[in-house]
Amino acid sequence: MNLIFPGTGGLGTLRNFQACMVIQDRDINMLIDCGTDAKRSLDNVGLNARDVDTVYLTHQHSDHIGGLEWLGFATYFDKIAKRPIVVAEDQLMDQIRASLVGMDCVGGKDTEFTDFFYPLKFNVWEDDPCFVLDDALFEVKIMKHIIGMKRITATYGIMFEDVDVTEILGRRSKIFYTGDACVLEDFSSYENAGLIIHDCETSDFHSGVHAHYAELRELPIELKSKMLLTHYGDNVLGNMEWWNDRAHMDGFKRVGDNYGFIPQGHVLTLKERL
Repeated sequence: MNLIFPGTGGLGTLRNFQACMVIQDRDINMLIDCGTDAKRSLDNVGLNARDVDTVYLTHQHSDHIGGLEWLGFATYFDKIAKRPIVVAEDQLMDQIRASLVGMDCVGGKDTEFTDFFYPLKFNVWEDDPCFVLDDALFEVKIMKHIIGMKRITATYGIMFEDVDVTEILGRRSKIFYTGDACVLEDFSSYENAGLIIHDCETSDFHSGVHAHYAELRELPIELKSKMLLTHYGDNVLGNMEWWNDRAHMDGFKRVGDNYGFIPQGHVLTLKERL
């Protein structure tokens, strides 16, 4: 299994691509989030629309779903390409379908979402929401993303087994990918993971929409030592050496030549996942 990071930037990035991850296993590629620049970020790591078997969507912001129209059209008009599976929470799937109004008709005929994608929905009201793909179990983790006066917008992270690490260690090891989330109040998902891939805001302004570096650095060292950071700002790329030294001192996990911050385009090796 490979974990590929075509993009590691936030919504407003100009120097990076928007955060996403590809789980590559047995020639099957599962894309976690498909932002507006997905076609460029995938191309940058040698992948294209034909390579995407499944897309999992954590929430409705454009840097996570904005590339679906491109993916749908790119595969629809390609006789060789397969129709990708799209996995999303029940209500989120309905919101996504409604937003893709540019895909309502093609070549003189009316079209539906199912003409472009195979939808797979899960219900978060069930106990322990999850879904299964290619015999792999993905546990859905419901987390707070945007907290308003009248409502809270959720994001749906996932946890799944790293079978390669499990085989080496002789005990089950899981990877936890947050998507976009505030720092969890309940640490159990952090504690149950062998590797945490966490979104991380790095701007001077704390938006409250993401976990901020200043908050993550206050987590217990046993959590930070297995945590890697994505969805960071361009200010990190502009001063990576300083941020790398800071993340090293704060106890975040090593990745390549860095600490904490996953480089754009990086393929996370088995050694780095241990």
